[in-house]
Amino acid sequence: MKRMMYLLLVLLAWTGQAQADEYLFRETFANVSAGGTPLDIQYYPLTEQYMAQFDNPEGWVFENAFVRTAARGRIYLKKGGSMTLPAIPQLTGNATFRFGINNEHDGETFPHPLSITNGELNVNELDLSVSMGGGLYMFDVGPDTRLTLTAGNDIIVYSVEVFYSRDENIDNTKFSYESGEFVTPFDLTLTPTTSGADYDDDGSHNILVYTLDGSKPQRTSTRYNGTPIRITGDTKLCTATIYGTGAMSYGKEQVYTLYNTEPEIPEVPASTFEVTVENPGTLRTQLLHVDADVIEGLVVKGKINGADLNYLAGGEGRMASLAYLDMSETSFEYDDTEYRIVINAPEAGMGTTYEYHYFLSETNYDERKSPKPDRVIISCYRNDLSCAFYKHPALQHVVLPKDAVSIGNSLFYGCAELRYAEFPSGRIDYVGSEAFRGCSNFKADYILPTVKEIGSYAFAGAKLGLLKVDHEVKIGEGAFSNSEILEVDLPYPADTLKAS
Repeated sequence: MKRMMYLLLVLLAWTGQAQADEYLFRETFANVSAGGTPLDIQYYPLTEQYMAQFDNPEGWVFENAFVRTAARGRIYLKKGGSMTLPAIPQLTGNATFRFGINNEHDGETFPHPLSITNGELNVNELDLSVSMGGGLYMFDVGPDTRLTLTAGNDIIVYSVEVFYSRDENIDNTKFSYESGEFVTPFDLTLTPTTSGADYDDDGSHNILVYTLDGSKPQRTSTRYNGTPIRITGDTKLCTATIYGTGAMSYGKEQVYTLYNTEPEIPEVPASTFEVTVENPGTLRTQLLHVDADVIEGLVVKGKINGADLNYLAGGEGRMASLAYLDMSETSFEYDDTEYRIVINAPEAGMGTTYEYHYFLSETNYDERKSPKPDRVIISCYRNDLSCAFYKHPALQHVVLPKDAVSIGNSLFYGCAELRYAEFPSGRIDYVGSEAFRGCSNFKADYILPTVKEIGSYAFAGAKLGLLKVDHEVKIGEGAFSNSEILEVDLPYPADTLKAS
């Protein structure tokens, strides 16, 4: 039988790296020589003198091993002899090894035992009489792993290599949640790839590693052991599968954004003033005594009328920069005085102009008249502050009166800077139509349990995040249209809502 060279492969690849295998250890014995000539064949024990000629001279353990004259670049193991490789500091996970060996004598073909410390092999012997087209792999190895080959018969060793093979695979890790925005922390479960890298790798030794900061996973990155990963903040999850062959392939990056559902409560301005209105209609006069060019924050106590409300909410003059308003201790004199005018004129002057005049009244009712065919005047008598802060340019934080039981129609319509509103009474039962429409920075995550009805387009264009409704509420058409709602918690099917 002709002598044959057998290359034993045990593969561990590094996916996404260069196309070539990544070698961790390579010994060619190319410089090993005992001198001599073919006319004088002698065997000499493999001593430190000869091991000093190795590419990697440290850490070997040999038994019954020799060098031979006139045979450069070869190590001879006699039957029962063995060679144990040095520890490889950078070795981790799964890896491939390869022996270049040959039977020393024709006709000798016995299995050669393989063994490993601190790891596992996919076979326990190398049989040169059997054609083996696939690779041989070492699993769950590390820097303290030692691989040993024992000669079943006299053999010649030409080389030893340990490496990670190149990646030719696609990582198919599955995620219980794909990338997206979330409103509460959650547990993320990964389902590792179960297929192997080739026909000799059944996938049972795959290792799944990951990072949570967007960095590229390394072989030493955190291993996924089946325990769900708790996602509590913005996270960039990157995964990689280390196959039994050693090939390492990378999964698709998953980006999880935890949406902050807590309303942003703006700071109360340092220049906040307090005023107690003794007589309704005197707010403006009393504020003349405030030593400030502009008023950014104001606490109003006492009773005010429509004229006071007009000045307070008008967003003009010294009140144009009003960002904080606390009306919790405010009550009202319902004297039918006007506090707001809203004019809806047609574009290009073609059509009917509607004028809405709001009056502070104890009861809610409308009066309508048309002095001209193209002009309609509607007098709106209200006790719920309807349209009071319509398109206020600066208002960010409002504390409503403690006796308020409803939020009037268009109360904060178009208040683009509004972020937070407080309802001290806890007795709000109605949110009026368009009450927060166009409040693009307003955030709320809970509908008060006393609310029985939400008017049409009440929160259109608002930023609600998590909308939690733990009781039945009548919801008007378009109440949440164009709102940033990431999750809804309703006590009834969402398809029962009117169209938005």
